[in-house]
Amino acid sequence: MSESLGSIQMYCPNCGQRNCGYKNAKGVVLMRCRKCSCCLSSKKMKEQKVVITVSQ
Repeated sequence: MSESLGSIQMYCPNCGQRNCGYKNAKGVVLMRCRKCSCCLSSKKMKEQKVVITVSQ
């Protein structure tokens, strides 16, 4: 596994609040926004493609 398990900072696409989350063993980052309480998940699919899913 070339990428380490560490903290990731990401801005919420819904409200713009900066949030911090951690990668799991599969490389998925799961977090909940502290300001608007939406759930964010992020996964790196390829070298240049990142999929971000937002749900309320």
